[in-house]
Amino acid sequence: MVNTSLNAVIVDNDLESASLLKEYIHKTNHVELAGSYHDIDNALNHSSFLKPEIIYVDIHMSGLREYDNLARISNLCKHLIIVSHETKYAIEGYRYNVYDYLMKPLSYESFSRSFNKLMSNSQLTEPDDMELIAAANGAGTATSDLSMNIYEEEEHVWIKCDKKIYRMWKQDIHLVEGLKDYIVIHHKGKKYVTHLSMSLVETYLGRKHFIRINRSCIISKNSIIAISGNVIETTLNKEMVIGIRYREKVRMLYAGFRT
Repeated sequence: MVNTSLNAVIVDNDLESASLLKEYIHKTNHVELAGSYHDIDNALNHSSFLKPEIIYVDIHMSGLREYDNLARISNLCKHLIIVSHETKYAIEGYRYNVYDYLMKPLSYESFSRSFNKLMSNSQLTEPDDMELIAAANGAGTATSDLSMNIYEEEEHVWIKCDKKIYRMWKQDIHLVEGLKDYIVIHHKGKKYVTHLSMSLVETYLGRKHFIRINRSCIISKNSIIAISGNVIETTLNKEMVIGIRYREKVRMLYAGFRT
């Protein structure tokens, strides 16, 4: 069972937004407010010894829009979450290991979905615990529709691997496999290993051209040759088993056709 709370820091000079974040943190289980700051210098100085797991930061604060201090802030926490009223900074923010992106005006629904997703991807929780956390926080564990919309229409993703950030066209990604702490991306015949969660990669890839078929596998729909029972035959010369909880989603791929 979960017995640990995460520490969170707010960096936002928008008083209304900061007040809402404080309210949401106080009403959410398994997260505690460690500090709230209205300027970058104080946030950097205090976060260095507070060592928060989560930092919520307004990208429009002075010094952040040009990403001068965003990299420094991201190194002070495990999960950096941007708060903004514009979506245009979402893709660029990924370069700085931004975990999630909350749009203003803030709502508790989007906040709790983001936090539940974070908890489900962390090693602090077991699968059974997540059902309790999600129920207590009043939202499901699925990735928010907003996050999906931000990346869905992008034709490429940025992936950090071996100290480089690679731009990968989605049409050239065939398969994503999950390991214990890493994922393997099959791109143009090569394998790229990176430290990301399956849920986060699922968000970046979107659902239009990709489908998750089990806990440790996301496949390009164009890589599917045939489906036989609970097994998928692929262009990668390998067969993949469809997980129980994912079978209905796979079935929907051909549900509209007469079979």
